[in-house]
Amino acid sequence: MAYVSRYVVNAIMGDVFLTRDFKDQLIECIESGNEDFYYTGEDGATYDYKVSYSADTKGWTVLQSKETYVFDTYSSPSREHWLGTDRNGMDMMTRLMYGGRYAHHARRGRVLLHPLHAHHHYSGRRHG
Repeated sequence: MAYVSRYVVNAIMGDVFLTRDFKDQLIECIESGNEDFYYTGEDGATYDYKVSYSADTKGWTVLQSKETYVFDTYSSPSREHWLGTDRNGMDMMTRLMYGGRYAHHARRGRVLLHPLHAHHHYSGRRHG
């Protein structure tokens, strides 16, 4: 089966698959002059899409928006979050562990580079 349209609809991200039904609804929205439309995907979730035209690029931009809620912002230490959570609801203990890991690797890299720096400094070699 072939499908002919004057529109080329592509996702910017390679891991996103746009169904034929989605493309048909998007084209219908553009042709009717609407600036937004709702689409219910195969997972049953409904998303709001904003459609805008750019005269500079002569192309349409379609942006998806979905309301999200952040729970547990600034929560006190608890059994689930030993050090509490930050303003984004992220666990502080986990953030410290990841931050410490990167700091450890940075210190380790400095130790490995330090002997090279000392060799050039004390051998009388100068760069410049």
